[in-house]
Amino acid sequence: MSKKFIILSLILITYIIAQDYSGYAGNYLYNGADARSIAMGNGLTAGTDLNFPAYFNPAGVASASNRKLLFTHQFLSLDRRQSIISFTTSLPPVGGISVGWIGAGVNGIDGRDLAGVHTDELDATEGAFLISFGIAPIQYLQFGGTVKILQNQLPNIDGNIIGKGVGFDFGVHYNFNANLNFAFVIKNINSAYQWSNKLTDDLGRVYKDKFPIQIRSGVQYKISSLIIVGDVGSYLADNELLGSDYRIGVEYTYNNNYFFRAGYRNDRLAFGIGLKYHQSNKFTSLIDYALVMEPVASLTHVISYAINF
Repeated sequence: MSKKFIILSLILITYIIAQDYSGYAGNYLYNGADARSIAMGNGLTAGTDLNFPAYFNPAGVASASNRKLLFTHQFLSLDRRQSIISFTTSLPPVGGISVGWIGAGVNGIDGRDLAGVHTDELDATEGAFLISFGIAPIQYLQFGGTVKILQNQLPNIDGNIIGKGVGFDFGVHYNFNANLNFAFVIKNINSAYQWSNKLTDDLGRVYKDKFPIQIRSGVQYKISSLIIVGDVGSYLADNELLGSDYRIGVEYTYNNNYFFRAGYRNDRLAFGIGLKYHQSNKFTSLIDYALVMEPVASLTHVISYAINF
């Protein structure tokens, strides 16, 4: 009886801690980059050959062997939406660069005036523009950094309220051998929305809505046609630990062109499939789909299209 009680207590404590960072700004940045990564639980801090490597670890940009163009859209419940577009290319002889836009928002907000009378359907938008650079000074070691330009626009009866900010990521990637990789990344350094509107301007006040700093370490291991990924992360704000989480995922490749995936993170199970086909000697397209089962928001569908050339 006592053993069961201890196990249940640990599960509840882990759940509670894991939710501490969910009330902070920037949650949309945790949703994933594309259908492949989402289907693998987003545990790709040490991942290789990614469509948008800068999203997980800017050090991975240094390993880009060709040009990658990615489009992703997530069909979220509760009138939410999120899309990503990115471009990554190598910078010979030892570097790479990536740029991308992550956009999220909510549609159909019921706008009302002070008397409670309906006025309009309102939208809220949030986004980040990422510029990343990676370098591999020696064969097995890569470093990288990202500058994130942040913006959040909230609707208001007197006009939109806009929050802006700039943040940074820094990562390291180590290739132990052809099948085993380790990585470490610090994300959201100095990231915060600084809000500006008529009320705060008149009062001479500046309000900042901080993003929690995220520290993650991960591993990727290849076994024949199977890739296993996993990472663990901690979230901090004002030198206080808000919580931690872990992510795991697998991908099985069949006949070099068909992919089957599964992953887990934060009480979310995900499954996905993918297809790769060659349009010519220089162009390769990838179509990926992911299904995410969330405990509160039901099902999420994600579709991605990537071109390597």
